[in-house]
Amino acid sequence: MAKKIIIDFSAQPLINTEGFSYDISVNDFILYYSNGLNGVRVDFIANGGTPDEDYKLAIGTSLDETLQILLSYLRENYINDLVSYSLVNTAIEVLIQADAVVTIGEDLNANITITTENVEPFGSNLKYYLYFDDYTLNIYKNNYQGTASEIFGTFILKKSNVDTILDQIRGTGLDLSLEANQTLTFDEFLLEDEFTYKTELLKGNQIIFEGYIKPDGCQQSFVNDVWYVNIESNDILGALKDLSFVQTNGLPFTGKMSVYDVIKGCLDRTRLSLDINTSVYVEYTDYTGTNIFKDIYVNSDRFIKDKNDIIIMDCNEVLTSMLNLFSAVITQQDGQWWIYRPNDLELNGYTQFINQTTDTVFTKNLNAVLGSQINGYYPHHAGSNQQIEIKGAISAYRLNYQYGLVAGLVTNPTFNFDSTIPPLEWLSDPVFYDWTTLPTALANYFLYPLTNSNVPYFLMYPINGTYEFIASNNINGQLGETFNLNMKLFASNSRRSFVYKIKIKTNDGYYLHQNNYWVNYDTFYEFSIPFTSDDDGYLPAFGSFKLITPPLIDDCTFQIILCNIVNTSGSVGGFYAGYTSVDILSNILESQGLVGEFHTVTRSQPPSSITKENQKVFNGDGIASLIGSIFKDDLITLTSNWTRKNKFENLPLLGISAMDDLRIQSNPIKVFSGDVYGYIPYLSVVTIDNITGLFMPIEWDYDYKNNITKVKLLQFYNTDIADIQYTISPDYGNNTVKATIKG
Repeated sequence: MAKKIIIDFSAQPLINTEGFSYDISVNDFILYYSNGLNGVRVDFIANGGTPDEDYKLAIGTSLDETLQILLSYLRENYINDLVSYSLVNTAIEVLIQADAVVTIGEDLNANITITTENVEPFGSNLKYYLYFDDYTLNIYKNNYQGTASEIFGTFILKKSNVDTILDQIRGTGLDLSLEANQTLTFDEFLLEDEFTYKTELLKGNQIIFEGYIKPDGCQQSFVNDVWYVNIESNDILGALKDLSFVQTNGLPFTGKMSVYDVIKGCLDRTRLSLDINTSVYVEYTDYTGTNIFKDIYVNSDRFIKDKNDIIIMDCNEVLTSMLNLFSAVITQQDGQWWIYRPNDLELNGYTQFINQTTDTVFTKNLNAVLGSQINGYYPHHAGSNQQIEIKGAISAYRLNYQYGLVAGLVTNPTFNFDSTIPPLEWLSDPVFYDWTTLPTALANYFLYPLTNSNVPYFLMYPINGTYEFIASNNINGQLGETFNLNMKLFASNSRRSFVYKIKIKTNDGYYLHQNNYWVNYDTFYEFSIPFTSDDDGYLPAFGSFKLITPPLIDDCTFQIILCNIVNTSGSVGGFYAGYTSVDILSNILESQGLVGEFHTVTRSQPPSSITKENQKVFNGDGIASLIGSIFKDDLITLTSNWTRKNKFENLPLLGISAMDDLRIQSNPIKVFSGDVYGYIPYLSVVTIDNITGLFMPIEWDYDYKNNITKVKLLQFYNTDIADIQYTISPDYGNNTVKATIKG
């Protein structure tokens, strides 16, 4: 069953007092919204008042106005794919498309009542349909229970305009002009959110387009008793900038994700269940697989802007960056997503794609030919409005890799565990020590209790001597690199004092000495700290310890080994201490002032004085301490060098991407625009009779009624050029400086 929350108003809500609040959980997980919150709270203030908190809302001059204000506020601020809002009489109805548990806050405005009820799952049921020749337009409404009605009108399929062949995101829209009258006004489209009405355009049984009606795109022109309502439906690609990169339940992504899963995570926010087809044949140099998007991984934490405030990037930022890594673009066609590299498209037009849903490989003919009617071409020029202009070649370009936050290098810094112990990603002595999950064991046992707050602690009873208990994952380091070791500590009683013992051991036989330098024999590092608590000292207490390691002697891997603790307070009996988190971060960026790197390409024999604007990406080849580094399918090995298919290159991925921008506009290019009688698919490699070169659309719409395609076609090149100069340079924060032409 699904769930409905009904927030009913008997009158204008009382101001400057409690309003209402609730939270939702699905499958025992709290539902999060795109604003990062996990519950809804609204308090009301006077009309015209200025809120001093995000949850406060000024009422309108009437109850009707207040309801409209509240509806807009909920739709704009509490966004989740499972939740939709509507206004029914004097109530706001919150529809949850899941079997949810709703917890209503105890404090409730005197003029508001909140109830919940179980409802049938909200399917999208056909409400309207329109026939034109062999095309069918279906309009579905969530939870509609009535019969479908035939409507009349026309429609134009269009693409968002872009400036270059390599602009990454090309949204698709369907402009509808529907015949309305006194009994069928289509005003309902204005009153619902943008995911209530779904459109589907078919030619025969082939889906051409799927999207959602945009409420604020509706326009009406009244003429007597019959008029036309202009409505816009789109595939939400253009709205991704308003949607956070989170799961459909509102929770942030965690851990490492394949590039495919990152892209799919963005596209899932459109709520369109479309197959994803990809044609991206760039791979790291020793790659032996067949589907690179599913075989390379990135850290999901890279898409967090501010970890303290949990500010997450929007889907447009994430998707644009992912595509830019490969010089790829995305569009919807024939009811599917298509991701492809324009640089790889060829004259014959036959291109190999992978259907990422089924993992099947297929070939698609992208070839399209355009000419004049007198020469027997179809599609052919029409409207006598064709023209050609020339744009210059690009001589320099700079791609900026922004490093982002420094990544912690301990895989499980907070000792999370599933049903097994020791904690995940930590290694322990399998013989000498036993594990327990309760703080009741004898000495020599180390403990792993769960506190009342469900936070894992790694705890030990003190024992004398030095014993290795658990070791972290292997961490990669470079010659001269230093690290920040950060440990948060716990003691069961702040009146006791403990000595903590650790080891940092490299794979080439070096250990961290007590005086903070490296030695080539087994030894340990120990420390003690004062614990603090808010009571008289008999309650649990917390502390922290930080250490900057000396520079590494050589390239190596190392582990952090947690040893036993020693009680130095002179007291005995049931006290224990340990860690709540252990992590280590590289100082390589901080010490050098680095925030990123530039991948700059220039022509040694520049064909023009044109420099392309800088672009940014959030991932690239690099070391493990960079949160944006790319991993191979073992989730450990980092990528370094790449090649295009059949090119036998050995370059960083961002180097290939930057060079693609010069290659695709390596010489002056033609821009052809005008009307075409007939249909030219947007995803086409177009040749034009009597005009040399290959072209692809950068502006496009198709009028089904008149069979006219309006296009602006941009010429592109797919051949290699020999005079590209490529450099990688550090970014110290001035990432707006464009590349300069050296030739």
